[in-house]
Amino acid sequence: MTPRWPYRTSPAAVVVKTLGSAQRSFPDGVGVRGEGLAVQLGGHQLAVDLHVRRLAVAVLGDHLPDDPGLVFLVHLVEFAAGGVPALGRHRRTSRQQPRRAQRRRERGPEPDASSSAHVGEPNTAEHSCGPICGASVVRVSETTPAEVDALLDQILLDRDPVLAEALEASRAAGLPDIAISPQSAQLLGLLVKIRGGRRVLEIGTLGGYSTIFLARGVGAEGSVVTLEYEPHHAEVAAANLRRAGLDYRVEIVVGAALETLPTLRGPFDLIFIDADKENYPAYLDWAVRLSAPGSVIVVDNVVRRGRILSHHQDDEQARATLEMLEAMGRRPELDTAAIQTVGVKGWDGFALAVVKHRSPRHAAQ
Repeated sequence: MTPRWPYRTSPAAVVVKTLGSAQRSFPDGVGVRGEGLAVQLGGHQLAVDLHVRRLAVAVLGDHLPDDPGLVFLVHLVEFAAGGVPALGRHRRTSRQQPRRAQRRRERGPEPDASSSAHVGEPNTAEHSCGPICGASVVRVSETTPAEVDALLDQILLDRDPVLAEALEASRAAGLPDIAISPQSAQLLGLLVKIRGGRRVLEIGTLGGYSTIFLARGVGAEGSVVTLEYEPHHAEVAAANLRRAGLDYRVEIVVGAALETLPTLRGPFDLIFIDADKENYPAYLDWAVRLSAPGSVIVVDNVVRRGRILSHHQDDEQARATLEMLEAMGRRPELDTAAIQTVGVKGWDGFALAVVKHRSPRHAAQ
């Protein structure tokens, strides 16, 4: 009896390859050869240990051990390999084994393992076998998202000693290594230019790396106000901005943002939020207050390795981030999108909103 796939919908474009001797196919593009498996899903490969029935290597992103997507892949592999019954699959009995052998004899010889059911798929021959060959893990050589980020930086961004010095000075000063990636920083600068922004507000300065891109984006006639809680961070950022020749465009305001935001006068053309996540809902409210129709609001770190899902709501930062996203979705004055990202900074994302009109409760302010 053919094992029954326990999920309501099966994945398309899934390839399961091994060094084993036989090959068989399942619906929705699933192909299996042999025992030790290498799974290809959406262009990304995983190494799987069938002996202990768990994922051995996850290449894509910074998945957490309890990520339901990984559980799904484990079940996929077990199903495709005809493994031990789980989640409603039909159990193979000794009575069923002769029938399967009879079907194999009626079909004739299986295709050679060196052939592939999917022409043009990557070659996975450079693997060690699974349990049959004495090793329990099929190892897959795979390009990582961080390596792709490095390539994109090399071909799309100019070598800039000012930026390198800013990062190095921040590390030397003991600042946490949490600055946004070069590609994300470049995107910020492009958004300022696309908007034609001349006034920018940044909530969360750190060492001023992202501030440099914002200050370059506003041009010689523009200005950036950046808020930083830690005086030491503000000192490092000020030095980095001086070296970049941009200090005249930037005002660094030191103190708790919820205390300094009421002192600011809007509107700002673009507001970038990248600070303590617990206060994200309040920062969003202030961003809307300090904006005008056409203003752009960008919020970093909104996916947090998937921890915004409801089963991670013991995480206060994730809970506050989700609350902010829900507020962005509810507010009629905002058009919002959120984009997941994977790269040198792992699995995360950002939210991007355009202010359509002033909020009635803020219009009179």
